[in-house]
Amino acid sequence: MQQAPIVDDVHGPVPAGSAGDLHVTQYLYAYPLRADQTLLFNTLTGAVDAVGSGLADRLQPRAACPPSLFSAEERGFLLERGYLVSGDRQQQDVAAWFDAFKQRLRSFHFIVCPTLTCNLRCHYCYEPLDNRQSRTTMTPAHIVSLLRAMDRLIEERGAETVHLEFFGGEPFLRSHRPVVEAMMQAADERGWSLSGISNGTQLDAYVPAFARHAGAISQLQITLDGPRAIHDTIRVNARGPAATMRSAATYRPCWISTFLWSCA
Repeated sequence: MQQAPIVDDVHGPVPAGSAGDLHVTQYLYAYPLRADQTLLFNTLTGAVDAVGSGLADRLQPRAACPPSLFSAEERGFLLERGYLVSGDRQQQDVAAWFDAFKQRLRSFHFIVCPTLTCNLRCHYCYEPLDNRQSRTTMTPAHIVSLLRAMDRLIEERGAETVHLEFFGGEPFLRSHRPVVEAMMQAADERGWSLSGISNGTQLDAYVPAFARHAGAISQLQITLDGPRAIHDTIRVNARGPAATMRSAATYRPCWISTFLWSCA
């Protein structure tokens, strides 16, 4: 179980000491799960572990740890997961986190929704029905304004890598192809990578565009709700079961690299 690291300095600086002095990390948070089990969370490294409460009770943030406090096996586990550290080790971990954070600032991941309209009526969808039935889409003027804003943000940040992901609604509807292809073309010309998330029912309209921009497309995720029998009872449109399974099986080019199976 992993979570993106979060730096939290609420406990103040790490106690000074030599590399051989071990103490409990100041980035430890412990949450009781039940009487005999505690969840440990290292907000610096993202480590999450369920351990016996007896072990957790011996871990007090920033407390010094004599060698006799833990068995060799426990000490090895705690060191590996970053719950037990030396002053030097923790300073190195914090520096590495900020180096990685600065590197992330040099990249952008844009998510663009060409429309909130969708051709399916899945019962669990979080979008209000009015949005899914709206038949609205981005206009050429919207595209110009959006690209201008993106270019400005990229320049201000000095971003070195940029990714554009299509989302919706259903972004790859046949009726919205001119808008989506214009965005794909502009992104490819700028050297951005591309991806999208689709229900897969109308991708046939985009095969030529996908082929033209194959070098920029990193992946296309087609959402499925399990085996065909389950999927067909959930993925419905106004006329009955959708054709995602049949459509997805038809497309085999390299740009379809991932099927995202979502179980509602």
